[in-house]
Amino acid sequence: MPLVTDLKLNRKIDYSDTNVLLVDSSGNMRATVYYMLREFGMHNIKAVTSNERVIPLISRNDYDIVLLSHNVRDSVTGIQILEEARYRGFIRPSSAWICMTSDSSQEAILQVIDSNPDDLLIKPFTMEELKQRIDQVMRRKMALRPVDLAVEAGSIGQALKICENLIYREHPEFDHLQIVRGSLLLQLGRLEDARRLFETIYQESGEKEAGLYLAKVFIGMDELSLAQEQLLKLIERSPLMIAAYDLLAEVYEKQGIWARRVKCCAKRHQRLLWLFPGK
Repeated sequence: MPLVTDLKLNRKIDYSDTNVLLVDSSGNMRATVYYMLREFGMHNIKAVTSNERVIPLISRNDYDIVLLSHNVRDSVTGIQILEEARYRGFIRPSSAWICMTSDSSQEAILQVIDSNPDDLLIKPFTMEELKQRIDQVMRRKMALRPVDLAVEAGSIGQALKICENLIYREHPEFDHLQIVRGSLLLQLGRLEDARRLFETIYQESGEKEAGLYLAKVFIGMDELSLAQEQLLKLIERSPLMIAAYDLLAEVYEKQGIWARRVKCCAKRHQRLLWLFPGK
């Protein structure tokens, strides 16, 4: 894990012990980014092409940074790797997942954003831009590391206490900390507290992640009509938000509306085909 002595003073980050996985189907691009990472002081770098062997590689190693190239023409795309790793529980809260793509179209960018990486870089990018983005993500990760470690250890109550002690309005990660706090409240079954928090965040910012958590709170409170309404709004706004389709199908199942559940699953499948052509 990289080290920094004082986050507020914006000190230089020491990346000498950082474990990095670089995934790109282009040999030239891999070599270019590899060189950049070496210039940042990173020595433990695994550079591979994008294929079905990446997920087993991730499962066997604890990477601090994963740089994923997303190209729809690849047999296994960056989004596929990210979603599969998330589904299998291979993404640690303290690790940074950064997507790279050469497709700057709005549709492609929205596809990547809806997969919720820690950051997105549009190729080509400069060494300075890559360094700035990695630094930003890692400073955020390091600021939240005490919370992440408690979560990874299964100490949700302790994680909540740490999170609440970190929160103050001027904190550079205030918004993210609030969402983390809400997710911890939800895990602890403090549904009313989680509801008030996520309703406030969603009303003030329209943050999609907060909106999704709010739907989870409604499901936990058995307020299925509110959950359905919330999820339909999210899907209308973000048609590629696969997690929203999954939750909506769950709501329809709980309501006993099987025809809608089947239709929802079909729409989810269509979105997956859009995200993962050829699969």
